[in-house]
Amino acid sequence: MHKNVLTPPISASFNNIPYVRPKVPTLYSALSTGESAMKPEIYATNTNAFVLDKGQVVDIIVNNDDTGKHPFHLHGHNFQAIVRSADDAGPYVANETFPTIPMRRDTFMLRPMGNIVLRFRADNPDKSRPLPLRTNLKDT
Repeated sequence: MHKNVLTPPISASFNNIPYVRPKVPTLYSALSTGESAMKPEIYATNTNAFVLDKGQVVDIIVNNDDTGKHPFHLHGHNFQAIVRSADDAGPYVANETFPTIPMRRDTFMLRPMGNIVLRFRADNPDKSRPLPLRTNLKDT
């Protein structure tokens, strides 16, 4: 096997870091590690864990680099889609005008070869840490 091939097959990445499912589920770690739950490094490598302050407003840019549609969900929060591209729009380029009243949902469909910018407030103290992102990819 080639040394650069990760096992199991990787089908998603965040911040250009391939996502690898942790051996210990993220929420189990968050609920069982006490004060250490506030340290992103306890959540394993390649999980892209972010510890947020309560009330913090966060924008997440998600670019879909393949031809499939993917439902995107943020556990424990409703969020706004402040930008949602058409199919085949390519990566987000920060030239969009944000709507006055953006759509608010708990799941959005990420369009093929498109992008979405999500905004949420970390206001659910039971679910604000860590930030578990979930995209349902066909290969996982």
